Amino acid sequence: MKPIREKLALLDQETWEGNKVHGWENHLFLVNSSDFKGNPDRFEEELDAFLAGLSRRPNIREAVRLGFIGIPPVQSGLYEYIEDLGGRVVFNEIQRQFSMPHYNQNLLHQYLAYTYPYDIFGRIKDIQQAMEQRRLDGLIHYTQTFCFRQVQDLLIRSHLGPSHPDPGRDKPRPIDNRTKFRIEAFIMC
Repeated sequence: MKPIREKLALLDQETWEGNKVHGWENHLFLVNSSDFKGNPDRFEEELDAFLAGLSRRPNIREAVRLGFIGIPPVQSGLYEYIEDLGGRVVFNEIQRQFSMPHYNQNLLHQYLAYTYPYDIFGRIKDIQQAMEQRRLDGLIHYTQTFCFRQVQDLLIRSHLGPSHPDPGRDKPRPIDNRTKFRIEAFIMC
């Protein structure tokens, strides 16, 4: 899987550094790297085609660089709404973890560097590094309603700051007005 993981790392880099990949596209590829859509060969072909088309794209401009932390969001239209407001998600925490970006070491190190299933402090350190490297202006912490990870939100806020609107929901549906208002206020501040 190493060649696929290398390509996913390139896609992620083109999101935050190359400014060629939209946050939603980053989300889709990285979240699907958890199982390669059940077919690694077909997934790699799709990834190759996507990466090949990046050179023809103009750079994406944004006013506010954001990171999504927490579980992958299930609300449709969320990333697009953020971009309509002048923001852009250049870091998808858990989705990036699914891609196992630390593939350069041995298999043991790769799994030990996979922060999601371990304690919150490894995640916080990984998020802090991403915030600095990707020059993030803010974070959106997404938690699922009634998920035990909401407890971790208190620790995240104490280590990373209080300005994380939480648009968490319990099932897939379009972005609602409450979430739109919170995201707009967050980006415009």
